Amino acid sequence: MLILHRGDRVSDVARTLCCARSSVGRWINWFTLSGIEGLKSLPAGRSRRWPFKHICSLLRELVKHSPGDFGYQR
Repeated sequence: MLILHRGDRVSDVARTLCCARSSVGRWINWFTLSGIEGLKSLPAGRSRRWPFKHICSLLRELVKHSPGDFGYQR
């Protein structure tokens, strides 16, 4: 935000930080809407749809079978 404040262009900031211009634009929007609080880190990605334990138990069951059991011929 400070680099932008001194007059640099969004594309210059993106190049300096090795990121996309759209990322810089998103940061500007967050800052405009919420100030410094809007720039605090959020968890990366979306949350899991299935709990980790459920995924593990499903994988344990799947490896008990051959690919042919699921219709694969090769």
